[in-house]
Amino acid sequence: MPMSRTALVVTVLLAASVSLAACGGGTQEATKSSASSARRGTTTSTTTTSTTSTTVPASTTTTSGPATTVAGPTPQEVTDATWATSAADHRGQNGVRLAFTCAPGGTLGSVWGSGPYTDDSSVCSAAVHGGYLNVTDGGRVVVEIRPGEPTYQGTQANGVTSSDYGSWSGSFVIVG
Repeated sequence: MPMSRTALVVTVLLAASVSLAACGGGTQEATKSSASSARRGTTTSTTTTSTTSTTVPASTTTTSGPATTVAGPTPQEVTDATWATSAADHRGQNGVRLAFTCAPGGTLGSVWGSGPYTDDSSVCSAAVHGGYLNVTDGGRVVVEIRPGEPTYQGTQANGVTSSDYGSWSGSFVIVG
């Protein structure tokens, strides 16, 4: 016996609701109609609404600079970072967060863009440009890998002059 439209809609809604709940889909509302009424072909149905709430705590990392808390995935530590280190080795790993420790007294390197920065820019120098740390004290900075941009706008900030650049295949932004 073929399903009525009501039964089909109820089945799809219930399947979507169960699927979202299984994936931790956050707060959701699911409307259910009585399957027995739908199978009988009647037009009356009983409707109930239920709410499921799932909370997933975000990892928090404390850093120095304008933003003192970074919410999101725990960043991977880049252990051999220098002031010349870029994020280019991580191109294409979009969404990955990396933590770089910039030694005190470093030497500024090349920077293209103003956030996002090209991924071949000096991460430590971009962090100074963005106001997250200074050359004298150094510090720890967290970046997030992003796709390339069609253009990058250079600016001067915090004693660092970044350059304009055209299309580039990889970027990063400073998140803390």
